[in-house]
Amino acid sequence: MTGINVIGAANIIAKYAKISKEAQSKTDNFLLKVGANIERYAKMRCPVDTGRLKASINHELVSPGLVIVGTPAEYASYVEFGTSKMSAQPFLRPAAEQAKSQFKGELKALAVEILK
Repeated sequence: MTGINVIGAANIIAKYAKISKEAQSKTDNFLLKVGANIERYAKMRCPVDTGRLKASINHELVSPGLVIVGTPAEYASYVEFGTSKMSAQPFLRPAAEQAKSQFKGELKALAVEILK
């Protein structure tokens, strides 16, 4: 799968404190929210020919503290990074950057709340 790992909240917080089940749940809910937004932004940026690539973009919590946003479409990396015959048309990386700037403050607030 071509995708972007949304790692961070649980890994950062785990370095400073043992995470309770409640804190892990809050962290996972936060990551799912971020993943959903990255998915939405990626779909807005995704180039469309047949619509297959755009429709295949999804997000999933694969383990505690890890959300993956991506697509199983085998040609997604060619679209994202380009080829010798085709320019890159990035849609996943810019979507992740947009979400990163949007949720930075929320992540800090979550970390403070959990570390209390």
